[in-house]
Amino acid sequence: MILSSISDLTRFQIKLISCFVPCPIFLPRTNNPILYKVLYKALSNPVPLTVCALFDIFLASSAIYHLTRTNLDVTTKASITFFGAILPIAILMTVSSLYINADKCVTLLNFILSYEKFLKSEKIRIYQKILKLIVRLLGLPGSFLAPIFLISMNIIEPERAPFVGSVIWAGSRTEYFAGHSIISIAIIGQGWIYCWLSAGACMAIFNVFTATIFSIWVCLVEIKSWTKFTTISKFSLAAILIQQLTKYNELKIIESQTNATFRAMFLPCIILLFAVGNILSTFISISYLRDGTLFQNFGHFYFLLVSLETYLGTLCFGTLSGKVNKMSIQFLKNLEKRSVADYPVLRKRIKASAPIRIRFGSNFFTILIPLVMIGVCIKWTVKLLLIKTEC
Repeated sequence: MILSSISDLTRFQIKLISCFVPCPIFLPRTNNPILYKVLYKALSNPVPLTVCALFDIFLASSAIYHLTRTNLDVTTKASITFFGAILPIAILMTVSSLYINADKCVTLLNFILSYEKFLKSEKIRIYQKILKLIVRLLGLPGSFLAPIFLISMNIIEPERAPFVGSVIWAGSRTEYFAGHSIISIAIIGQGWIYCWLSAGACMAIFNVFTATIFSIWVCLVEIKSWTKFTTISKFSLAAILIQQLTKYNELKIIESQTNATFRAMFLPCIILLFAVGNILSTFISISYLRDGTLFQNFGHFYFLLVSLETYLGTLCFGTLSGKVNKMSIQFLKNLEKRSVADYPVLRKRIKASAPIRIRFGSNFFTILIPLVMIGVCIKWTVKLLLIKTEC
């Protein structure tokens, strides 16, 4: 119902990823039933992911090396830190969610597709349109614009740290032709990684995780609406409460699978990615705008894209995760209030139920988490701007 509404968009993202590195998650074109599968052949060739891992290590090492240089202004240091931290984290997050945990991811998506079959609300089409809008506005632009901006940046500024060109440029200034030939090859290789990473990260964040949380929220809304009737007898109320509790406990299984898939690596990475990425990209964008260099390089718009995507992404997935937790608490309280005194076993089952919590590490999302994240991002962006002004 909800998840199946973006099946065409997900198929497109999978094809886009597979153009560069084969994606193990596969969605056949059969519509009845819609089920995700794992293509183990995609995991049999370790070369593409090994190249990405080596690039990951190179970026981090190169950033550390360049940050030790003297006479670097604050904006340059922020840019080096951005690419030396954000891209490696994004690569780690994408490989972890779509490749290492492909089995868990596919199991979760199939659980949701099977569970959603009970949805019969008249508002389902509205929810489907909302999810499609989220994926199209946040997922697709990042998949296409991010690699275009990054490749443009590498072409216009091939010596920019901490990319491969900065090392080649420093070692081949006397050999113009050889140096530029190697840099051209490096730009093509990095562009291949950018295209794969942008499509993979956007799919993991929006087509998989955000769609999962949105589906859980819609299912909670549907289950909660079953007791909105005013004229319900004691016996029919007990039957409805039992049905609600049964469906809620089934939803708890999906919660457990969600946490098993995303808790250890994906969510800590995405929180770090969005927080650090937002602070540095917003600071760099404002700095370039104030210095008058924003329009000198088409690739500089990459920082504006990241700043906007991280703000909207934080509000989207953070608020949804918090709303799921808040709504599940309200749902259990309402069940307890409506529980029939003649059914003590039912009351005990309701009291034994726990709210749904989307966990990252040892913590979980509440409704205030996105506001706290955005507040911290704004605070540190202002601090960096003040440091630049003082310099």
